[in-house]
Amino acid sequence: MNFVRTIANRTNVLVPNCVEHLRTALPLTSARFLNTTSLRDRLSESPKVQEQVLRDDPHRTALDETLSKINTELASNSEGRLFAQIHVCGKQFKVTAEDLVVIEGHWPPDVGDRIKLEKVMLVGAQNFTLVGKPVLPQDLVTVEATVVEKSLSHTRTFFKMWKRHNYRRIHFHRAPLTMLRINSIKINEQLVASKATD
Repeated sequence: MNFVRTIANRTNVLVPNCVEHLRTALPLTSARFLNTTSLRDRLSESPKVQEQVLRDDPHRTALDETLSKINTELASNSEGRLFAQIHVCGKQFKVTAEDLVVIEGHWPPDVGDRIKLEKVMLVGAQNFTLVGKPVLPQDLVTVEATVVEKSLSHTRTFFKMWKRHNYRRIHFHRAPLTMLRINSIKINEQLVASKATD
């Protein structure tokens, strides 16, 4: 309402029916909160209204139904082969179990080290996908990998030349590579509505 009044004051246009139009255009549940008191004040005054709004919210019931379906799949181990989007060394990889991932650049783990990849941005199966904002909680998803090999890349040639200056330079470069084998992707616990909405 203040926004409508501000626009009316700035443009010097009379807008007498804007608020009434908004009240009639919005659904009844939203229109009753257009008074001067805020939604938080009204809900704090009457807890019954808050319970009724949460109970009647179609988005909340759809979320609860979806979470219960995912939880039943996880409980019965019928989710199938899981995939995940991981973030390692500044790059993202879509992986599944037994995949090989090549990471370019210096990375400290040695051959044979088993590591847990903590930045999991997304995990999914055939029937559902869990997306992080931007990362899923570490206690929800576990992606384990083993360092299989550390080697160097193929030789890359960098050639610089300035014409008519007798300037030619050739540089060769081999970047360090680390090869990972993804051992497993697991969803550790049942989904709760508070964690799903966070």
